[in-house]
Amino acid sequence: MNRLICIFILGLTGCSTEQVVVRETEATCGDGELGVGELCDDGNEDPGDACTNDCQPARCGDKVLRTDSQMGEPGYEECDDGNENDSDGCLSECLESFCGDGFLRSDRGEGQPNYEACDDGNDLDEDACTTECVHARCGDGIRRTDRGEGDPEFEACDDGNQEDLDDCLTNCQPHRCGDGILGPGEGCDDGNGDPTDACTNSCFPARCGDGLLQEGERCDDGNAIDTDDCLSNCVPARCGDGVVQQTGTTEEACDDGNDEDQDACTTSCRLAYCGDGILRDDLDAGAPDHEACDDGNGIDTDVCLTNCTIARCGDGRIWFGREECDDGNDDDFDGCTRDCIELRCGDGEIWEGVEACDDGNDLNNDACVNCAPAQCGDGFIQDGVEACDDGDQNDDLAADACRTNCREAVCGDGVIDSNEICDDGNNDNDDDCLASCTAAFCGDGFVRDGVEQCDDQNDDDDDSCNNQCESNGRTCDEINHPNGYSVIIVEDRVHLGPDDTHRVRCRVENPGRIRLWETSDFDILRFDDIGIFAGRGPYNQSVRAVPENHQRICAALGYDQSRGQASGVNSSTEAVIHADMNGFDVVGAGDDWLWIECWN
Repeated sequence: MNRLICIFILGLTGCSTEQVVVRETEATCGDGELGVGELCDDGNEDPGDACTNDCQPARCGDKVLRTDSQMGEPGYEECDDGNENDSDGCLSECLESFCGDGFLRSDRGEGQPNYEACDDGNDLDEDACTTECVHARCGDGIRRTDRGEGDPEFEACDDGNQEDLDDCLTNCQPHRCGDGILGPGEGCDDGNGDPTDACTNSCFPARCGDGLLQEGERCDDGNAIDTDDCLSNCVPARCGDGVVQQTGTTEEACDDGNDEDQDACTTSCRLAYCGDGILRDDLDAGAPDHEACDDGNGIDTDVCLTNCTIARCGDGRIWFGREECDDGNDDDFDGCTRDCIELRCGDGEIWEGVEACDDGNDLNNDACVNCAPAQCGDGFIQDGVEACDDGDQNDDLAADACRTNCREAVCGDGVIDSNEICDDGNNDNDDDCLASCTAAFCGDGFVRDGVEQCDDQNDDDDDSCNNQCESNGRTCDEINHPNGYSVIIVEDRVHLGPDDTHRVRCRVENPGRIRLWETSDFDILRFDDIGIFAGRGPYNQSVRAVPENHQRICAALGYDQSRGQASGVNSSTEAVIHADMNGFDVVGAGDDWLWIECWN
């Protein structure tokens, strides 16, 4: 039977138009004839060609290494381990594994040939896997570039050594000050970032004046100037260090380096001055700027003045609580005495030119008022002198006012006050206005001149004075003689004495009341021309019978009431009656005087 037979051999494909006679004989691999179950049979025993000794087409992975092809030719194999494992020495493509093929061999242990710790399939040496298939590491001499600064395993450098004294440290970082490794150009490097210890952050040993505050230093301003806040020995400037700070926060006016507060430079490094409250004791009295005291209060009225001298009387400044005044002179009469006592009204001393008097008291009712002589109109009532004093309100024309003579308004001052009906300014009771400042009227007891003949102040119309104030009895006009002598004839029992030596007078005392008295050329009267005589007789004939005699005389004149008074030798309080040689009754008073009043 003629059939077309195609034979496929790995890498070879061919068709033949030849007639192949297939005989049904037992196939034998290697006999060069393609038998049943054979895909190929090249008739040889070379396992490394395209047809294996099993008469199967050679293929990668059949565990038979082909040797009949060259690199680049189809079917070329460098190896064939019969598996598809890419992690051993032979890849599934029948190529020998190699570092950089991208497949990590796992059939080799560390230290064995062809061991791979990694295989990233590239020829870059600067990533995580080197071209030798080992993990990149700091110190392998290859600087990784696949990491950015701050990323894990970032390398800024890699000099392949373990030397930290060069420019690249063993941690693959450039040498720098502060990395804790003493590098080129560094005097120290403690790697702690503490600028205050023995090694500064610039990697130089700390020193006073480097501008860095180190352990053991209280300050460090980086200069050698002693007049600022930090001295050149790295000690803070202070008042009392003997150096005057001219700048900074502690500027000083002085600094004498001591703790003495009482010299020219205080312990606060301020120049001493009067008024700073600190008493200087470094100067003798009389020296410039010497202080006797210094209370620092700026007050000139206490014991220490603002010029730092002790207050005293006469310094021109008033010491409060001790001095009343201080005018700085010794004049005792200018208002302030040399003892610094202020002259004042009431101190008992007359201040010349200011006070007219000073009685040393504060009374306003004596002769000296407010150190001026008391006077009517000063508003103060002077005891025993003034009855009132309303000052400017004194008025001689206003009712009830205190008068300008400092007398109270009274009846008789010519001004009608609230309690007066009238006031004619006199004490007469015989005009229209009585001395009591009431209007005169018939029956008031006072005889009004030219209007009334009498006024007995009663309503008895049958007595000596009727109710129209007309007299029913004799009046003085009837008794007094025009020539100054009067003869009183009472039924021939009353008459003048011998040779007209006795004179009788009559006067109206009050309305309806008369008084009789006698003047004598023979007797010398001691008080007034009062007395009434009607004859004379020896004293040893005196008989007390006055009441009867009074009544007899007054009754003869038309009055029913009488009284009398005598004094002198007899010292009698009553008139006496004498009997003379002629047998007439006479009234006398010894060698002195006597009066009789008659009224109704």
